[in-house]
Amino acid sequence: MLQTCHAAKSKDVDRRAVDKSKILKEDPYGTIEDVMSENVVCVREEDTLESILEYLEKYTGLPVVDEEGKCVGVISDKDLVRFIKEQNPTSDAEAEAVLQNKLGDCMTKPAITIRKKAAVAYAAGLMLNHKVHRLPVVDKNEKVIGIVTRQDIYEPLMPAVNPLYKKRDMDETTLAEWHDLGDY
Repeated sequence: MLQTCHAAKSKDVDRRAVDKSKILKEDPYGTIEDVMSENVVCVREEDTLESILEYLEKYTGLPVVDEEGKCVGVISDKDLVRFIKEQNPTSDAEAEAVLQNKLGDCMTKPAITIRKKAAVAYAAGLMLNHKVHRLPVVDKNEKVIGIVTRQDIYEPLMPAVNPLYKKRDMDETTLAEWHDLGDY
């Protein structure tokens, strides 16, 4: 178990052992609980690619759960495209066969997950560090209770950059004017 260290007096304190959770809890943008979506479509690792195509038309990525409901990965539209390219089907029959593969064979694993009490800034760092666009939100048993996307994370930052920003209420002219604010 990590303890909070007061490193100012000791040269040989391992900085990795410093408990940073107290710092992260003071995020001015709140916690994941404040920005996450709770109604999440989850798919199972034994589902086929074909069976989730309709979901990938609506969502760009979905948490993948095992038979116990624990989050074991994420399947995204990019994973699907990458997997199909790797299989290189040369006929309709081969393409159909590729779509019969199980999600467990082509999903991103392990899932990079987060807890609902984590700071928004921490989630932003996770997303950037792992180059992912969504984080399943899990409980202590690793069961999915929500999802947070890059849009969920970065939208709260917009009013800080431009007080005139209104969520999803900007036309092309407003975007162009807003962009010009950065030209100084």
